[in-house]
Amino acid sequence: MIEERQSHRPLNNILLVMSMGKKKSLIRELINKGLWSNEKSLYEIVIVHRGVKGNRISLRLDEINGVRDGYIIVGDTLIPLHRVVEIRYKGKILLKRKHSITEE
Repeated sequence: MIEERQSHRPLNNILLVMSMGKKKSLIRELINKGLWSNEKSLYEIVIVHRGVKGNRISLRLDEINGVRDGYIIVGDTLIPLHRVVEIRYKGKILLKRKHSITEE
């Protein structure tokens, strides 16, 4: 695991690479900070979504209703936090997870 973190406040200075199953609370924390910011549309979450090309889709935080009990809430859909593979802010990667789903 590689972790660079200058401070707890500036999200744009965070780069994390981690294996699956670790630090789900950090993913939740980053998403919640983005949801409470005035720049929701500048945050992007990449999640595993089987059946689409590349098995990945991207969501902007302004499309997300919240995070609760280990899930991202998007309308009536619950997406498990373990499906989050990347979080970006202004195109810069804040968090990147290794994942076992192969690209198609």
